Amino acid sequence: MNLTVEERCAVRMWQACHLAAVSQCTFTPADCKTIAAYLVVTLANVPGAVLARALGVSKQYISKQLQRVETLRDEPSFDQVITAMEETMGECL
Repeated sequence: MNLTVEERCAVRMWQACHLAAVSQCTFTPADCKTIAAYLVVTLANVPGAVLARALGVSKQYISKQLQRVETLRDEPSFDQVITAMEETMGECL
């Protein structure tokens, strides 16, 4: 698959965010992927459609992942972890 420069950057950001989520050791592998997508879209302002193309998934799949994280953020302990990750990743972006 030929990726645009923007899509390659999106993949690299997703990989970095995925590693950050994995390092928390409190999330399932599926949750780590979901959190990585959320961070790339919200922190790096990568459009969901671009991330979807880069990862080879549908725009709807990315949208559902974002909605899932937003719903989980209603839980204070989850929100604290995500907020800390946003602060850490935000410094890098």
